[in-house]
Amino acid sequence: MASLVPRLMIASIQGRSGKTTITTGLCAALRKRGFSVQPFKKGPDYIDPSWLAAAAGRSCRNLDIFLMGEEGVQASFRRACKGADIAVIEGAMGLYDGPYPDGRGSSADLARLLQVPVILLVNASRMTRSVAAMVTGCQTFEPDIAIAGVILNHVAGRRHEHKLVTAVEGYCNIPVLGVVPRDVSLQISERHLGLVPFKEGTDAVGHIERIRRQLEECLDLDRILNVAEGAEKCVLAERDSIDGQGAKVDALYIGGGFPEFFLKELEGNGELRQEIAEAVERGMPVYAECAGLMYLCRTISWQDRSHEMVGAIPADVELCERPQGHGYVEGEVVEENPLLPLGMIVRGHEFHHSRLSTFDTLKSVYRLRRGRGIDGERDGVLYKNVFASYMHVHALGTPGWAEGLVSMASRDKGCREIAA
Repeated sequence: MASLVPRLMIASIQGRSGKTTITTGLCAALRKRGFSVQPFKKGPDYIDPSWLAAAAGRSCRNLDIFLMGEEGVQASFRRACKGADIAVIEGAMGLYDGPYPDGRGSSADLARLLQVPVILLVNASRMTRSVAAMVTGCQTFEPDIAIAGVILNHVAGRRHEHKLVTAVEGYCNIPVLGVVPRDVSLQISERHLGLVPFKEGTDAVGHIERIRRQLEECLDLDRILNVAEGAEKCVLAERDSIDGQGAKVDALYIGGGFPEFFLKELEGNGELRQEIAEAVERGMPVYAECAGLMYLCRTISWQDRSHEMVGAIPADVELCERPQGHGYVEGEVVEENPLLPLGMIVRGHEFHHSRLSTFDTLKSVYRLRRGRGIDGERDGVLYKNVFASYMHVHALGTPGWAEGLVSMASRDKGCREIAA
């Protein structure tokens, strides 16, 4: 059994309130004080975690009840927190927003599961006393959620600050733990899929440092630490759903990303594209998600230009201005395949601006119950030993795919060794 470290969640009433900027700055400030900070991001997002990981100096982990289940979330949280002094979780969307109408899978649900106190970040633009009504609503909507304090963001000046703080502390009986002025220079740049990933940001390290210095002046770090240390010392059973497999694989995994920003480079590496295409024809096991699916197709068209890709999957990809699929996905396995059993219900997430503009007679693994996938009804392309899908799955929620890929790789390598 293992007790949980001091912990807190930065959540908000709605998206685009500045959660990533504030959480990034908080992680950097705590690290500067000498704490070993373990960051987490609620949900399947992989862009925000790049900033949190850079700020904290530790790999950021995703926590998602919909994808991982409660036991998977608990196991991941406990495992990642080993050696950390404090855990900081960035929420997603609004505090009570989730994939189900009853709030299951929301940031609040995650806070409840891990008994995490919540610091509510409020975008205070164009309001004064009404902030108390908003905070009170969050306090009373699900009373078992421990909202321990408020951070006010986008505050216009001293007069605005006084009105806001007076309202929150006078009506809501919780402290204001920080007041952050409106400052567009602190915002992390955005593009069509959200924030720009840390590694692609211009002077990203310097930007984190600027955020840290500003927030050290705006946040009451001592009281924020008290909130984290006051978290109930609940205990989680030491169960690991998929500790290391210890396998040496001979297969290809192509994850998600932004191929549209590297089309020239991807097309230019013709030798690699040819090697992958030939390996696919020989039967090499390949698992690909979203960008991986796109890369394995014949072409990707964007901004009136077509770029040659691997060509292993006989389909062409068209990039669009608007999202073609965004949100949680649920599919039933309806086609025999080497990774997942028939009838299995798989949960994942999709976020893509692309669509397959031509799609020949390939087998589809998933019949969708939720989500967009390839055409609103199906997802998961199966070709020889290639399994490619728009759906991103989480290993803790769908461990079978990893075990299946290792098994396929072992069999494929054994066959080639016998043939040799």
